[in-house]
Amino acid sequence: MSDAVSTSPATDLSDSTRSSVPESSDSLLPIVTWAQLGDLQRQKILARPQGAFAEVSTCEAIIAQVRQQGDFALRQLTQQLDEVTPAYLKVPTEELQSARDKISTAQRQALHSAYGNISSFHSLQNDGDTRLETSIGVVCELQHRPVQSVGLYVPGGTAPLPSTVLMLGIPSLLAGCPQRILCTPPQANGRIDPLVLAAADLCGIDQVFAVGGAQAVAAMAYGTQTVPAVDKIYGPGNAWVTRAKQLVAQDPAGAGCDMPAGPSEVLVVADNTAIAAFVATDLLSQAEHDTASQCVLVTDCAEVANQVRMQCLTLMAQLPRRGTADGTTRPRLKAASVNESPFQFPPGHHESEKKERPRQGSRRS
Repeated sequence: MSDAVSTSPATDLSDSTRSSVPESSDSLLPIVTWAQLGDLQRQKILARPQGAFAEVSTCEAIIAQVRQQGDFALRQLTQQLDEVTPAYLKVPTEELQSARDKISTAQRQALHSAYGNISSFHSLQNDGDTRLETSIGVVCELQHRPVQSVGLYVPGGTAPLPSTVLMLGIPSLLAGCPQRILCTPPQANGRIDPLVLAAADLCGIDQVFAVGGAQAVAAMAYGTQTVPAVDKIYGPGNAWVTRAKQLVAQDPAGAGCDMPAGPSEVLVVADNTAIAAFVATDLLSQAEHDTASQCVLVTDCAEVANQVRMQCLTLMAQLPRRGTADGTTRPRLKAASVNESPFQFPPGHHESEKKERPRQGSRRS
């Protein structure tokens, strides 16, 4: 899981269609011919941008402050670093349970639809234990046991991410983890976005805390007067969250953690049957995470490439987070024509938009 970000896209166009594809470096979705690029040009197109750097000493100081001062440090650091005065540390039960009434019918339906899809997929992973006698008297077993207490971190500094709640909450529910808590940064009003709370309630999470950043990781790892300590911490975050997770995981008295978060990335592979609006939506859904997101489109159809470009322009005008998605600091979306030339790029997310394999998504772990 990941949430610090980086951007570019790529497109694969056959020789017969290359001439109709305009090559540009300053449009929203510039399309380039991969076979005509040199090694340095290819590296530049797919280069991941330099992310923010979190100083170890600063993270260590934040962790130490939380361990020493508990809840007081959480409130102080939230005011100091997030410039927000939290309305509470633990979300009141009534606010958590009533959140579904504060979101629209369309949002509730979207949450339930996503819940069903994610749950169906992860249910396949629960395939029972395996036992094998490799030789007389020698038995090897693969056993599945839930982590007893888990802390789920959901970013929220730039936008609410109910999808992250579902992607963390559902697997932990299916695994049967007895204790599950969730930490997420408060909004400017000091409270948690109702969408995030509604998603948490849908996943059966009854302990949600309005705290983010390295201080949230420290709270979950060591506990405070209000936040219970957990055995393992899951979820994406910025450079400070990632650094803090690494530090507490290295401490025998701390908590384990999942993989370090990297930049938000997506590689979409599409053929001439792809629906341009779907492709554009998938690209922009990652691009809006951060001004460093990396989005790559690979297609063998010039018409699809140009349709996706137009759809991106149309959808951009409707996005409330347009300033992030259009990459105010650098070109956000690029397309590269690869044809039969070697194209290597290991994305955080991979999606296929092809007739023979209907819309599929996979996440590198």
